Amino acid sequence: MTLQERLADIVGAANVLTAPEDTKPYFTDWRRQYSAPAECVVRPATTREVSQVVALCARDGAPVFTAAPVVRSFDVLAPGE
Repeated sequence: MTLQERLADIVGAANVLTAPEDTKPYFTDWRRQYSAPAECVVRPATTREVSQVVALCARDGAPVFTAAPVVRSFDVLAPGE
């Protein structure tokens, strides 16, 4: 069984992205300055899934790069407002 198949067992096949058109947006930082390829993108839905994915990758010696959703706020509150 491949690593991608074992990852799919944890998070579901729909959450292991391998097609270039699906993975491309994940491989460039938000400033579009840095980019790097990877075999797949894994999208765990729970902390338990994150833990299982990280443990599996550690056992296999597979590198893990994390990304979190970014919340941008352009509103600034001044004291007294």
